[in-house]
Amino acid sequence: MKKKFRPYNFGIPIGIKIENLNKLFLYGIYEIEYSLYYKEKTYFLVIGELVYA
Repeated sequence: MKKKFRPYNFGIPIGIKIENLNKLFLYGIYEIEYSLYYKEKTYFLVIGELVYA
């Protein structure tokens, strides 16, 4: 028996960058992520063949 898992996510990255010519450099990054769907498959091995259930 073999199981595979796959989540489907939606993400929105947000970034800001502030820089000055006098050696000032500031940046920040943040991401909001939301899970939309979760998929799971189970496979069984039956006499040399892979059968999906």
